[in-house]
Amino acid sequence: MPRDLTHEVEPIFGERWCYHVRSRSGHQAYRVDLEAFEGNGQCDCLHFETRFKPILSRGIARDWLRCYHILRARGLVLNAIIASSNRSPTFGQMLSKIVRLVWEETVNKWKGKHEDAEDRSLVR
Repeated sequence: MPRDLTHEVEPIFGERWCYHVRSRSGHQAYRVDLEAFEGNGQCDCLHFETRFKPILSRGIARDWLRCYHILRARGLVLNAIIASSNRSPTFGQMLSKIVRLVWEETVNKWKGKHEDAEDRSLVR
């Protein structure tokens, strides 16, 4: 059973994919935008602002460039999607197809970038 994150993560109503995420100590909440940096996410915590944002601002995106708060918000979203998928087989099938299409598009983009770079290196 996935961990219940509703006491740690709250949606910001009126802002798509934005959440307030409590700190580990519970004394502060940070604003997380899951769409920022092409889906990598952005947080206003000091850790993200000083360590990850400068790297992401250069166009480099990696899974490890996500702070605790971004990971918590993503976890809540994924848990909600999976729970909804389990309650509705039709929704689950549609979601599975969408995820597969997005995955294929991402892989094809990645292959295209690397093939272009390979082609340019052959021209030299």
